[in-house]
Amino acid sequence: MGNVEEKHLKELCGKKVRVFMNNGYQEKGVLAEFDERVIVIKSEHTGCPYIIYKDNVSTVKPM
Repeated sequence: MGNVEEKHLKELCGKKVRVFMNNGYQEKGVLAEFDERVIVIKSEHTGCPYIIYKDNVSTVKPM
């Protein structure tokens, strides 16, 4: 994992984010945790945690 990516995700941890997937889908929620392969967010709508593989993510933006 690159230093820039790790720094960006650490700053967003615990905050509301919008995750943009490579296929155009978007998921909104709170960034719960991450590692070198996945991002875990808690859904804004259901509160359920979702595991998203970083290979499928194009952008993570704060809300």
